[in-house]
Amino acid sequence: MDHLLPLELHHHIFALVDDLDVPDLRETCRTFANVGLDYLLPQVEITFTRKSFDRLAEVVKHPTLGPRVKSLVYHIDALEPYRNKDEWLQGISDSLYIRDGWKSRVPAQNAPEREWRLYHRNHAKACSPEWRYTEKQLVTGYAAYKRLWAEQQDLRQKDFGIVDIKTMLAQLPNLKRITLSSHHEAFTGTDIFDETYKPTLVEAFGDAHYHNHCGVPQLLTLLHGLRSATAKTTLESLDIGLISWKLLQESDENFELMRGIFRPLKVFRTAFVTSQLYDWEGPDGGENEPILEGDTECQAFLDE
Repeated sequence: MDHLLPLELHHHIFALVDDLDVPDLRETCRTFANVGLDYLLPQVEITFTRKSFDRLAEVVKHPTLGPRVKSLVYHIDALEPYRNKDEWLQGISDSLYIRDGWKSRVPAQNAPEREWRLYHRNHAKACSPEWRYTEKQLVTGYAAYKRLWAEQQDLRQKDFGIVDIKTMLAQLPNLKRITLSSHHEAFTGTDIFDETYKPTLVEAFGDAHYHNHCGVPQLLTLLHGLRSATAKTTLESLDIGLISWKLLQESDENFELMRGIFRPLKVFRTAFVTSQLYDWEGPDGGENEPILEGDTECQAFLDE
């Protein structure tokens, strides 16, 4: 096959192949083995966990894989700080509502009382941890939650893994795109995200309940890492997705950092979120209503 097709067609074939199939295709002949290097692991995804950081470190240290990485997707979501098992169980209930509870068909306003009772009973079952999971699953899930939450706390105390980020970005010389993915972004739900959080039985809602606001410290960590690796990167696109408006309150030093990183970009995308907290017991019978304090505080800041 080496001599039957022009090189351009080899590249066209790899461009149409799924990333997971690239290694197998490279094994078919010597030409495909060489051409396929350009398509081997072009995108790497990480989550806010030590295991994920360690996995990326292994990739960037690899003499063949590291230089091939062109895109980095960073899922910045983190677990909420449940203080005890009861709060964690309530978190499961909220998560089940998000996943399945809303699917229940709401009866018409003039529906018989019996139909409404059936609706509320089925809705309660859909959102009940005890109904959806066995006792063994709940024990295992709570242990997984505590383990992962402690791991993320450790990363927070270490400036959100800034040392690891700087080291890894310095070893990605052909990185062209970085995407920060938060809970409501399109990337959420990928295999690595589910692999990280599914064992905990709860959704990851980001850092809204922490002093460090959702996405801001992770973004700044990436920017500091990029500054350290400026001579070794060719970044063209930065998509930071949904991020807290608190980013606007950063220090002059950090704004200078952002200006230096943003200026050479060809593509930059973001959307500011003015409120990250929700009232799950809202006036519409359970509809999640944003808490408006964040909006008010943001407006006051913009009015200054």
